[in-house]
Amino acid sequence: MIYFAAAAANQNDLVAQEARDVGATEVHLVNGGVEFEADLATAYRFCLHTRIATRLMLGIAQDDAIFGPDEFYEASMQLPWETWLDPTKTFTVTVTSMHCPWLNKSTFAAIRLKDAIVDRLKEQHEGERPSVEFEHPDVTFHVHLEHDEVSWYLDFSGKSLHQRGYRVGDTGAVLKENLAAAVLMRSDWYKTVLDGNAALLLDPFCGSGTIPIEAALIASDTAPGLIDSNRFAFLKLDMHDPDIWEEVLDEAYERQKVGRQRPISILAWDNDIEALRLSRQHAKLAGVDTFITFEKKDFTTITQADVPEGEHYAVTDPP
Repeated sequence: MIYFAAAAANQNDLVAQEARDVGATEVHLVNGGVEFEADLATAYRFCLHTRIATRLMLGIAQDDAIFGPDEFYEASMQLPWETWLDPTKTFTVTVTSMHCPWLNKSTFAAIRLKDAIVDRLKEQHEGERPSVEFEHPDVTFHVHLEHDEVSWYLDFSGKSLHQRGYRVGDTGAVLKENLAAAVLMRSDWYKTVLDGNAALLLDPFCGSGTIPIEAALIASDTAPGLIDSNRFAFLKLDMHDPDIWEEVLDEAYERQKVGRQRPISILAWDNDIEALRLSRQHAKLAGVDTFITFEKKDFTTITQADVPEGEHYAVTDPP
C-alpha cells in the first residue's frame, strides 16, 4: 500500500527518515510531504512514532488527465468507495489544490467529490446513502488537485498528528509540537540522544513547555502517539486489524520502558508563573514530568551560578 505523510516546509527529510525507521520502503520526498510503501503494521508504527508529520493518508487512486469538474466527478464515480464506506457510516471530504486551472474554490471540488461518493454508494446499496458529518466522521477522504493531476486518499491518521494530547492551555505564543520536535532533531543535543547518552538540555524561555516536553519524549523514546492512542482515524476503518495494532502498541510501550531508564535531565525556565503552571501540567499529562525541572527565572538577571557546570545544550524559542 502507498501512503502519503504530510509535512511542513523543509521537514520532508525528517519525515522520510521517520518512515525508514519504522520499516517503510520506496520512500520518496514529494511536494508537501513524503510518499512510501508500507504494510498495515508499518503504517500503525508511523502514526505512533512520527514526531514531525501532520497527517498520514492511504493512496486510493491517481489520474493525470483531469481537465474539468465533470471529468473529476466521473473519475471519482469509478472509485470503489464502498470498500471503506457504507450507508451506516458518516463521512467527510477535504481538499487541497495547487495551480488547478478549472478550480477557483476548493469547496466546489469538495461538493463534486461528495456527490460522486454518495451517487456511487447509492448505486451499490439500492438507493441508500451515507451521511456527511463534519465534526466526528467515521471516514474522511481527501483529494489533492495540482494542474491536471488528481490524487484521491483515505485519511488514515485522523486529526493533525502534531496535536499530541497533552496541551490544555497556552501562553499566547504557541510553538506547535511537531515544529518543536523538528528544532530539537536538528540540534546537536539530538546527536547525544542518538549516541545513547542524552546531554543536559536547557530551555530558558519555556512558555507552556513544548520544547522541554518534546525533548523528554525524544530522550525517553516515548512515541508521541502513546499519549492518546485512541485518537487515530484508522481505529474506525474496516481495514483495521486490532491484533496487529496491539502488537505495535506493545512494541512501543516496551521501547518506552527501556527509554525511561536512561539518565535524562532537562531544565525549563520562564519568568511567568502562569506559563510554568501550564508547563508542569502539560508535562504531567505527557508523562514526562519526572525528567524536567521547571524554575522561575528571569533570563536577563541570571548569573553564572544559575548555569550547571559542564558542556550542555540550549534549545529555545525566545520571545
